[in-house]
This record gives sequence, C-alpha cells and structure tokens, in this order.
Amino acid sequence: MAAKTKEQLEQELEEALKRIGTLEADNAKFGADNEALTIKVAELEKALAASGKEKPPVPDNADEKEIRRRMAGGISRKQAEQAHAAQKDHDQKLKDQAKSK
Repeated sequence: MAAKTKEQLEQELEEALKRIGTLEADNAKFGADNEALTIKVAELEKALAASGKEKPPVPDNADEKEIRRRMAGGISRKQAEQAHAAQKDHDQKLKDQAKSK
C-alpha cells in the first residue's frame, strides 16, 4: 500500500472541512425553513380560531374513512360511496361463498 503524503492528507482534510461547511450551511437553511413553516402553521391556526370555524371532524367509522380515502384519489363523494358500497357487497359475497363451502 502506498503511504499517503502529508500534502494528500492536508488536501483530504480541506475537502472534508469544505463538505462540513456546506452541510452546516444547509442545516441552518433547513432550520430556518422549518421555523418559518412552524410560524405559518401557528398563524393559520390562529386565523382558523378567529374565524369561528372548527377543523373538519375526523371520521370515527371505517366506512367514512374509506370514502374519504377514495375521494383523496380524485373522485366525487357520490362515486366514492358507490365504489365503497360495491366493494362491501363483493366482500360479503366472498364471505358467503366461503361459508357455504
């Protein structure tokens, strides 16, 4: 193995210090971005509270959660409800077939 010269080691050290400096700068930028987003969220929450409106309720049943999941895919509520009902019917038919065997 070739032994590294003092110059090579110094050059590697300089490159490592440059990378560390770049990472520290990136970290500071991301920290500032995170702080700005946190402030924005707090402002939006205050505005929501001041408007008198409440956050939309979290669905408490599995059917509503599934309908909202389907709607997140870009379909209307009516389409999501129909698709969910069809899926439930299909699942029930499969269960009935399994029981009859």
